Amino acid sequence: MTCNTGSDHNTETDKPDGEIEPSCGVLQKVASLNASRDALAENTATTENHQNQVTADRNGNAAA
Repeated sequence: MTCNTGSDHNTETDKPDGEIEPSCGVLQKVASLNASRDALAENTATTENHQNQVTADRNGNAAA
């Protein structure tokens, strides 16, 4: 993740006039939210696998 510092982000080599360069705080928050989303997805998959195993055990079957 790169963050621009300085006051002028609309230079010849940067964003065209009218485009907004996100601040470092915004980029860091997005990265944090993405990491939280990924951790939640992994936790959900683990929980679903556990629930499937419990159900299979109750039914006397091996989990799929």
